Amino acid sequence: MTTKYMFNIPSLEVGDVLLSRGEGTGASLIAKHTDGHFSHAMVNVGNSVIHAMPDGVYSKNPQRLLFDSSDDIRVLRVRGGLTSQQKVNIERIARAWVGALYSKSEAIAVVAKKLRKPTSSQKQFCSRLVAQCYQEAGIQVVPNAEYCSPNDLALSPMLQAIPDSVVEASETEIKFATDKDDYNITIQRCTFTWLAKARALASRRGLGEIARQSDVGNLIGENPSLDKVVCNYIRSSGYLGYVDVDRGINPFRYDKTLFLEKYPTETELRHAIAAERNVNATELKRHGYNYAVARHNLDVLDNEYHRLEFLHTANLLGEVQVRVAVLNEVENALDGR
Repeated sequence: MTTKYMFNIPSLEVGDVLLSRGEGTGASLIAKHTDGHFSHAMVNVGNSVIHAMPDGVYSKNPQRLLFDSSDDIRVLRVRGGLTSQQKVNIERIARAWVGALYSKSEAIAVVAKKLRKPTSSQKQFCSRLVAQCYQEAGIQVVPNAEYCSPNDLALSPMLQAIPDSVVEASETEIKFATDKDDYNITIQRCTFTWLAKARALASRRGLGEIARQSDVGNLIGENPSLDKVVCNYIRSSGYLGYVDVDRGINPFRYDKTLFLEKYPTETELRHAIAAERNVNATELKRHGYNYAVARHNLDVLDNEYHRLEFLHTANLLGEVQVRVAVLNEVENALDGR
């Protein structure tokens, strides 16, 4: 089996900058013309990374990122570390960019070292996204956050490389990473499907630009007649149908008996409980925050869009709460042995 490498997931912290060198001529050209080795940048937000790709900004499970060489990936962290509040801010800023479009022309300007005019563009490319997330959180990691490359981030005096952040992938990890059934991609496609329709609708009506998903609520608030139409886009995209998708992939998380069967020894069980608690703690914070925002939006403006948003976040939060309850049952069963 070919040796593959991946980020050392347990060692990552929220806010870490993840650099990589992709395969193919394009990645080589980006690296060469930006005077370094790397061609892509991402920001870690907990159990996922946020990055800008040619099809837009979205999240990715870092467990699905594999590389041929350990030299092709690097983790950077702010010297001295981030405060808890800085981590929260960077995560929320990064997630708020989900759904934004990619700026190919401005990314090319960086690679080609062309004149870089100040811009108010709401489009993104990978290293700009990372640098602007930090800048908005009050940390200037590069001189020009609007136009920077992954290699500018690699050379930033504000950031330092983290040792032991790259590991050789196991056979199980390679199998998971290469499994074509990636529901995150499916959800991403659903999101971009209804967003594209909402963008086209706003453009036809001369109502301005929808830069990212978080702009849709404002659009509908200012144009109530679009409420039902956009909600129909959301329903028909399948976006709302993936709330409980994890149950089919990891059924043990939702059933005490299945959990105990999956991890038959006490050592395996305690390790799994600890790992799941860490994952759930992160997810509770994320979905809890989204739920609170959705509740507020609905209180301010009770329309169909905000009701959908609220019910969706409530369902996502509820799924994590079920997992926490099952973990408590498993732990009680273990302690009672």
